[in-house]
Amino acid sequence: QVWANIDAQLAAAGMTKADIVKVTVLLADRQYAMANRAARAEYLGPLAPAMTVAIAGIFDAGWLLEIDVIAAQ
Repeated sequence: QVWANIDAQLAAAGMTKADIVKVTVLLADRQYAMANRAARAEYLGPLAPAMTVAIAGIFDAGWLLEIDVIAAQ
């Protein structure tokens, strides 16, 4: 769902995932690392924006991850 939300925000700004230059992913727990990597690879395909992934306590205990994307044209 999170990548669909990112697509929607990019589209609202007249951009696509090809415009992503930086992705920051905060994972609630290391156990989600492989699933995150697979979902990210499926979404980004051959695109290779700068990437930061960190294991961090997240404010809302119901969230498994937070993703921050910077895009530019």
